[in-house]
Amino acid sequence: MAARILRNPPEPPPRPDNRSSDENADASGGLSFLLDALESPVISRRREGRYPLTTEVLVAPCDEHGVPNGDAVSMVTCDLAPSGVGLLHTEPFESEYLVMVFKRTPLARVRLLVRLIDRAVIGQLHRFSGVLMRKI
Repeated sequence: MAARILRNPPEPPPRPDNRSSDENADASGGLSFLLDALESPVISRRREGRYPLTTEVLVAPCDEHGVPNGDAVSMVTCDLAPSGVGLLHTEPFESEYLVMVFKRTPLARVRLLVRLIDRAVIGQLHRFSGVLMRKI
């Protein structure tokens, strides 16, 4: 039996997004000039392009309002998208929300509220995927 080839595959359904369009604009608006300066995004099946970016960030656990409630640690970004960020660290990070501050970029004074949505262990590193909620 021969396989059918779809000439125009259907579009995937939109992914759920718990943020309003105002929150999306707020978070990505603070990063737009940095994203513009980076190379083209990595092409993938994701809704938005990801930009490879390895830079040190300062991260502190916080509540859903962005009020820090623990000690800050240094992490490294692995990629950045208009509404999300990938982070790497050597230790687990238990908080659902974090405040992230870039250390060595033009965004050094921008503080972002991030909600972690995925955690994975890759060898000896912990990878965290987060949604940029808003600037704080």
